[in-house]
Amino acid sequence: MNYAPLPCNKTVRGESLSLTSQIRLIRLGGHFAGGSVLHWSTEEGVLLAGDIIQVTPGADAVSFMWSYPNLLPLPAQSVCSIRDRLAPLRFAKIYGAFNGQNILQRGDDIVRQSSAKYLSCLQPIDASPSEETLTRAHATQ
Repeated sequence: MNYAPLPCNKTVRGESLSLTSQIRLIRLGGHFAGGSVLHWSTEEGVLLAGDIIQVTPGADAVSFMWSYPNLLPLPAQSVCSIRDRLAPLRFAKIYGAFNGQNILQRGDDIVRQSSAKYLSCLQPIDASPSEETLTRAHATQ
């Protein structure tokens, strides 16, 4: 299949840009407002995620970070937005930013499962210890 080259300085306006009938650039945001992925709607579907969606070691989950060097998580609202923008897409494969960080099957399911797990970890918890916890702690001293 032959594709015509695109102009080098194409400005993307809006949430996505169709590059061909099967390839679309999708703005997801994330750790910067213009964070984008490339979706190729081939038979199984492919997502070129860069570091917008980070494939974790083991290639069985993904994560979402605002700052990777500082290990700062992405806010729940941003993760929900990424999840929702990807929901209608089908992709078995995710190619990440770094060597060996690729998911080769069930990519869309893994993003859904990982985003649900990530969001559940961000739910507020009662930071004060329960009376039962204090009683047990006191009893073991």
